[in-house]
Amino acid sequence: MKPNAEMLFGNFYNDPKITPNYLERHADDTIAKIIRNNTGGIFNTILNPLVAAMIPFKAEFGDVDTSVNVLKGKTETVDEFIARFKGYMKDRYIDIASKLGGEKSEPFIEFFPRGKNEYNQITKTKMPTITTRINKAATNYATALGTELTTNLQSFMADWVTVRKLQLNTKADLKTNRTERSTARKTVENCLIAAVRFIGNKYPGDVAKCMQFFDFSLLEGVHHTGGDGGKDNEGTDGGTI
Repeated sequence: MKPNAEMLFGNFYNDPKITPNYLERHADDTIAKIIRNNTGGIFNTILNPLVAAMIPFKAEFGDVDTSVNVLKGKTETVDEFIARFKGYMKDRYIDIASKLGGEKSEPFIEFFPRGKNEYNQITKTKMPTITTRINKAATNYATALGTELTTNLQSFMADWVTVRKLQLNTKADLKTNRTERSTARKTVENCLIAAVRFIGNKYPGDVAKCMQFFDFSLLEGVHHTGGDGGKDNEGTDGGTI
């Protein structure tokens, strides 16, 4: 059988299907098995670099998790803002109409040029235009609308800018964190490759012996039914020495 050059010399950990979680658990499992058999420090050459590489990897991986959670929070805030805006405009429809001379008056039409239903289908891309329009109309008819209603209508434009900016800034932070994480991940991958080859060189041709150090099933998202009454477990134990 012709050897697979990519598997022999390439980075077999460089696979989009291997998520950071999968890589982390595989590396932790490998470290534990190496430590268990590191009598007299015979595996320090591969153990120490791998342990060191896992520190920034886990730290940056944690930063990405945090950014994702924050991003979700900001996205929800944007959605909540739009929902609040739509609800407010719907609730104040009659009030605005009565203060500006009715639904057919020109001042009122500036607020609702397409009728009340326009706000039921509003999207993020339309928000800047609509909040600016509302702000301008509220300023033009401030006397008729009264202080409280005018202030509330005017505030939507600035509030939208603030909420949207927070979301975009968080997305930028997430992108940066993912770039940093990729550097840390590559280091972990290289250390794991070095460990695989070191073990292979120590026990040449002894596949069973080498595989006792590495559980490659942990790199996959496949669950199996264990002997604990049907509980799903992640991966399988590659064996102990």
